[in-house]
Amino acid sequence: MKPSKRRWTWGEKGLFLVPLVLMAGAGTARWRQVNEPRFIQTVGKERIIDCRFSPDGKRFLILRSSPLGQPAPRIEIYYTASLLKVVDLVPPAGLPIQQLRAPDWSPDGKRIVCGYSDGSVNKARSVISPLKTKEFILNQKIAVWDAKTGAVLAQWPYAPDSEDSIADVSFSKNGRWLLGRGRPPAVFDAKSGKRLRAFNSTATLGTVRVGMNGTFNAAANLVAVDTKDSPAIKVYDAQNGRVLGSAAAKIVQKMQWTRGEILAYSEVEANSTDHRIHLWHAGTKKFLPAVPTKQAVNFDLHPRLPWLAYTEADPKTIATPTLPMGKDRLVLWDFQNQRPIWSHELYGQSRQISWSPDGMRLAVRDIGDYDNFVWILNRRGEARSFKTKHLITGLRWSPDSKELAVLQAGGLEIMNIAAKGFPTL
Repeated sequence: MKPSKRRWTWGEKGLFLVPLVLMAGAGTARWRQVNEPRFIQTVGKERIIDCRFSPDGKRFLILRSSPLGQPAPRIEIYYTASLLKVVDLVPPAGLPIQQLRAPDWSPDGKRIVCGYSDGSVNKARSVISPLKTKEFILNQKIAVWDAKTGAVLAQWPYAPDSEDSIADVSFSKNGRWLLGRGRPPAVFDAKSGKRLRAFNSTATLGTVRVGMNGTFNAAANLVAVDTKDSPAIKVYDAQNGRVLGSAAAKIVQKMQWTRGEILAYSEVEANSTDHRIHLWHAGTKKFLPAVPTKQAVNFDLHPRLPWLAYTEADPKTIATPTLPMGKDRLVLWDFQNQRPIWSHELYGQSRQISWSPDGMRLAVRDIGDYDNFVWILNRRGEARSFKTKHLITGLRWSPDSKELAVLQAGGLEIMNIAAKGFPTL
């Protein structure tokens, strides 16, 4: 007599099916994370003007602001994978915040620092603005938050109230110092807020207000300062403040260090259509051979290789701005061997170039006559572009180079670049 087959009970079937359902659900969630747009939308005239990923890439902060000042600017933290909000940062004590500038994560991801303005001025002292008007000295400040709870850990003045100040700070790579890129460029103790050193601090009573900016090279312990003097760029030892060298420049637009001692900067000449890029070696105090362009728009140095990616504008567009928008050309330049590696024509005008942290991809913000595009290129120049619904205002890579935050007029989109098949080596 054949043994009868025992049928499974509904409970046994459930125990068997639950793992399969969970696996299918996880797969669906992963597919949606990779393929569906992950978007944080803004309301009304409010804009997301900055985004920074945490060092481990699992969270990111956004800086919301409104051109009308209401609601007040604020910083929020989200999970990268789910876009669920983690916390809102509590406003610092004192007057209402009018402006927040360039928030930054500490290397361990536990703190956030940001420069801010609450409208404080020194009415006993004034400076002459570039428009030749007398204005009170600005007294801007620094705040540090707990990234988990959003609580304010500390707040300090960026400079003595006798100095005209613009607060723009970031953490050093070891987290022990705050590097002030604002006015004046300075180094602070990250625990006490004490200013350890200021560079070319000249904004005092009766002086002209100028936009002095500093660019730090943490690896070589250097800081380059755009002084607006002659010579315009001075390089200091960030630890002792000693001047190590200087470079002549006209009107400096951007400065950036390589991992070594090479400083790249772009400049324009007054009453001229020339836009040039220069490379200056802080060790030898000599210029490298010139980058062969007079129409440079934007540039970005490769994180490891002696490569400079830059865009150059159509000369006719620069000379006659009333003409229809021309097409910028993207060039990858090997400044060690003095040769172009490749070039690529864009749809319109470039607004930003950004290498991924691993140096494998290059993102470019491209503004056409009617549409906005983001280009993703690999080191061979193979490219792919995608169109966005809104005006693109910024790009930010995640530390692992897999995610790209695309800031737009309508909000913020997080794109999984690695999973979408964008070109790579």
